[in-house]
Amino acid sequence: MKTQTTQAIILKRLNFSEADRILTVITPDKGRLSLLAKAVRRPKSKLAGGLELFSVSDITYVEGRSELKTIISTRLKNHYRNIVSDVNKTMAMYEYLKVLDEITQHGVENGLFEILKEAMAYLDEEDSSIAIANAWLVTKLLKSDGRSINTEKPANSSKFSEEDEYEFSYDDMIFIKVNQGVFTPNHIKFLRLVERSDSPKKLHMINDYEHISASLNTIFSNLLKMHKA
Repeated sequence: MKTQTTQAIILKRLNFSEADRILTVITPDKGRLSLLAKAVRRPKSKLAGGLELFSVSDITYVEGRSELKTIISTRLKNHYRNIVSDVNKTMAMYEYLKVLDEITQHGVENGLFEILKEAMAYLDEEDSSIAIANAWLVTKLLKSDGRSINTEKPANSSKFSEEDEYEFSYDDMIFIKVNQGVFTPNHIKFLRLVERSDSPKKLHMINDYEHISASLNTIFSNLLKMHKA
């Protein structure tokens, strides 16, 4: 049987049989995999230590006749243990895993593994912000799917103006100039920087990033749910 080695992030776990577990993982080079971890739920399992949630693991597996492959060895590469010490970050990370599980069922776009890995590493930091993580992750997921929020100009004007205020249209992924809108050109500038940033941590350099990202969080939380659907 052919042996393969790769890195993996667990998206979903399902207890199987008396002590086994079926894992759904995303990898940087093998796409999405279904893996059988035999006896992993037993106290002295040699596999268990390398198969933690919120982690990047080195795994070796053997191909089978079905899509289900069997893990033969594991090694924990990076475990982002600080996420589980904050219930809000834990719930945010579970939501990210659910979304990635949904959108990878019919194929994995290039870069999704790195996007998820970067989001985990960021949320593991003490000063990380869930609103920043949401903004960055959703922006990157949209881009990988060939979509993005239109930050070039509003739907009903030729350009964004410092004197105007805006609302957001989910149907068209664009801002609309309105009286007494929630958003300002500062929010648009922030979104442009999010799209260009290769790490959520870099957004901390923006003045008032906490307030701006928090005021945009409803948009990104809703887009995350829509992306999953």
